[in-house]
Amino acid sequence: MRIKSAPGEGPENRKRQDRMLQKAVAPGLYEIVHSRRQGAVFVASAGAPGSSRILRLDPDTLAVEAEIPLPGKGFGLALDDAAGRLYASGGTEPEITVIDIAAGAVTAIIPLTAFGDGYHFRELIADPQQRRLYAPGVSFSDSALHIIDTHSLAVERVVPGLGFVATGIALDQGQGRIFISNMQGQIITLDRATHKIIGKAETPGDQLLNLAFDAAGGRIFATDQGHAYFDTLWQEHLPTYRRKGRGNRLFELEAATGREIRHAPVGVGPIAVLHDPARRRIYVTNRGDRTLAILDSDTFELVGRVLMDGAPNSLALDAQNAVLYVTVKTPEGEVKGGVESVVRLAL
Repeated sequence: MRIKSAPGEGPENRKRQDRMLQKAVAPGLYEIVHSRRQGAVFVASAGAPGSSRILRLDPDTLAVEAEIPLPGKGFGLALDDAAGRLYASGGTEPEITVIDIAAGAVTAIIPLTAFGDGYHFRELIADPQQRRLYAPGVSFSDSALHIIDTHSLAVERVVPGLGFVATGIALDQGQGRIFISNMQGQIITLDRATHKIIGKAETPGDQLLNLAFDAAGGRIFATDQGHAYFDTLWQEHLPTYRRKGRGNRLFELEAATGREIRHAPVGVGPIAVLHDPARRRIYVTNRGDRTLAILDSDTFELVGRVLMDGAPNSLALDAQNAVLYVTVKTPEGEVKGGVESVVRLAL
């Protein structure tokens, strides 16, 4: 299945097309990670009920090398490569699955039931230095960050006050900060050591779905999704909220204050964002128009747009070998349940 460059984007996209592979893998693909130590790619397949699994893929051919059955659904992934551990969130299921990626087996289930009633768990981020896993519990009323001790595999603390549908998360290891974004346009900053909220910034965005952090530049990149469905959700759950824009853009924010530096239109329905400092690039998946947008991280200008066969969703980077991996889902409005795909793009 070939991937075509979007019209009018110049010869550089044609070069990318020659360096791309798209392969059908499994139903219900969500997040994806690359393990340098294992020399493999791991992707979550939610699939049909009872068939959720983690798939180990060959990083060059995308062939399935192994399947790891999950007791529940697989959605978000966080990798601790040094420990050989993969953590998988369950979406609507209040638990996190722990996987030994070398053995290819589930080793533990971390229940969040006592803390997670009413929460959905999507994005995860691992902090090996602190032996912690951070899991935003998404809520229509007040989201909360669930902090898990990865030694005891138990919830250590739950921090409320993250607002309406807090989905995005990024970690600043150097300055000891955790950034959370929500669907009312806020960036919340927590102290990594005390787990206390130390800042809450109002941004010009509305649906800050996902985040990426630039340590060298002290910047946060945030996708502003622009999904029309949130007008209904705001009316029902946050009636005082007033939309500030139409979305479909990427924000560059000052990490210390949340102040907007600039923003750029990236496509329809931006989802994931990934910063590639070595190549000074930012990658954004746009599910609404089936494109991968590529921006220059210095100028914030669009330097490429790649049209994909399906709706690009999640991103993973093999920085050493300059390869980007993308999960590609069935677009909205089309019949669900079919096999979805992974793209390998040599940068």
